[in-house]
Amino acid sequence: MKQLPRLTEAEITSLSDQFSALAVPGDAPAYQRWHAAIEKIPCVLEAPLGEITNPDIAGFVWAWGIQSAIETCRIEKADRFDAQGLEGKLRVHVALTTAVLVWRELPPHRRQIRADRAQVRRVLAYFAPTVEALT
Repeated sequence: MKQLPRLTEAEITSLSDQFSALAVPGDAPAYQRWHAAIEKIPCVLEAPLGEITNPDIAGFVWAWGIQSAIETCRIEKADRFDAQGLEGKLRVHVALTTAVLVWRELPPHRRQIRADRAQVRRVLAYFAPTVEALT
């Protein structure tokens, strides 16, 4: 299976900003359309395995554990995590919304999201005018 490309910090930040603008104070139908669009995008959340003990994501870790959803693998140099590489990496196939929520709770350089970049960019571009009107 071909590995999904790693999204850039800017792409993930833009997704997070759109989520915040549409979900918190925003327009429920617009949020529902946005959510439906991004949930169709295959996504993998990755972080050093030590983040499994991060109390900020404990609820997510618990749910993933119940579902046996956590995969472990080696940290690769291309991951560019702030880690020695000895601890390994956790990998979870999750909805993109969930990945963004967890990503916001993890320290910089200890998180990454892999997803189809072209699909993510289409969603960002499509919803940019809606977000602009709300902010």
